[in-house]
Amino acid sequence: MKLTREEIHALGGFSNLSEDKCDDLLQKKLFAQPDEWKKFLKIAFLVLGVGFIISGIIFFFAYNWDDLHKYIKLTLIQLLIPIGIGVNLFFKGHQVIRQLGAITATMMVGVSFAVYGQIYQTGANDFDFFLNWCAVVFVWVVLANSAAHWLLYIVLLNITIFTYYYQYAYTWTFEDLYGILFLINALLLIIFTVLGKKTSLINTPRWFLIPLAIIAVYYSTVGISVGIFNASNPFFSVFLMAVATVYAIGIYQGYKSRQIYYLGTIYLSSMIIVSAAIMNLTNSLNEIIMFLLSLFFTAGTTVIVVHFISLKKRWKK
Repeated sequence: MKLTREEIHALGGFSNLSEDKCDDLLQKKLFAQPDEWKKFLKIAFLVLGVGFIISGIIFFFAYNWDDLHKYIKLTLIQLLIPIGIGVNLFFKGHQVIRQLGAITATMMVGVSFAVYGQIYQTGANDFDFFLNWCAVVFVWVVLANSAAHWLLYIVLLNITIFTYYYQYAYTWTFEDLYGILFLINALLLIIFTVLGKKTSLINTPRWFLIPLAIIAVYYSTVGISVGIFNASNPFFSVFLMAVATVYAIGIYQGYKSRQIYYLGTIYLSSMIIVSAAIMNLTNSLNEIIMFLLSLFFTAGTTVIVVHFISLKKRWKK
């Protein structure tokens, strides 16, 4: 039976298990064992191998571009797409290989679009390129349903929104862009967290949720910090309320699930936003303000670290 960290802590606090037995449970049930490290290294080298293969294919075309006939270029690239899908479909007993096959097919779709556009000079801009890429691969991202594949797709989705802002959304402000990106990534983080806990539809490991949380907090921190100096934007108040709501949910979830990274990113982001607000209120950036902000950051970081140390000790009991 697999025990979670919270269950082991509960056993230690509400049962007659000794501290040594609880530590032994933590070592055996939660911490990586030598066999698990071997499995991790095997998967890591496999992923690196596939990455190098894809990179080699891309550089091969880049180096030999002028010497290859256009039909050869398109045929070689597009053959890799069904091969990747076939690997995903037929290697049912090897989950990692299946995921790598689907990811390879997804990457080759983008390469195929790029090669086609270069050969026939379609004139498609960056937004059209990434939008079509996202639209075409969406179905098999859903069908493959792996955390790594979803993370790649979310990166493509973010790039698509960025390209739309730079090429079409002339009326958007910087805060609008970062506010929309924050809302999308925060919503995805909440959805995947709920799906991972409440259903068996998708496996959402920590390495998948942490980048989502960091991306969302990055957009909120930069967007709010810049928007403070331009608070006349009507969308800014909506952005600010959304950030406050998501941060409150994140802090609650961090304490409930005993996840320090949620708390750490939110507290650090809050300090940066408060610093931007102080700079806006003082309407200056002289030596005194910089010194006070340095003291604020030093004191705030010290308080947060002491608080986290206290939490870790409390959670171990």
